[in-house]
Amino acid sequence: MLLAGDVGGTKTLLGLFTSGAARPVPDHVEAFVTLDYPGLEPMVEAFLHARGVATSEIDAACFGVAGAVTEQVARLTNVPWRIGCEQVKHALGFRRTWLLNDLEALAYGVAILGPSELSVLQAGRPAPRGNAAVVAAGTGLGEAILLN
Repeated sequence: MLLAGDVGGTKTLLGLFTSGAARPVPDHVEAFVTLDYPGLEPMVEAFLHARGVATSEIDAACFGVAGAVTEQVARLTNVPWRIGCEQVKHALGFRRTWLLNDLEALAYGVAILGPSELSVLQAGRPAPRGNAAVVAAGTGLGEAILLN
């Protein structure tokens, strides 16, 4: 079972997924008010407990966070949390854990979206070997570039 999180300045989405052929399949996704919790670990514990899932059942956990990630440590832009990948891994007993910027996570996901999940703003000619950019407004304005 996979655990994924989108940790934002206002809300956090946590989800449990099973592996799929093209991409993970969601089993359960829940929204939390970020500042209702003193940190990521208590929020994840509450989420897993409510679902009846033991941390030992999690094969891998990945969290996209609204802030810079340096050497697997994140300081969120609008939340007074410091999230350390190794700290989360050991506190929760996960086998594998990874942190990345939320827009970086979004950019990686764009490549596996289906046609029904996309909206064309301006038609153009696809460049199969071209680069891609993602810009998203949330608590802040985030950008990510995928270089081919």
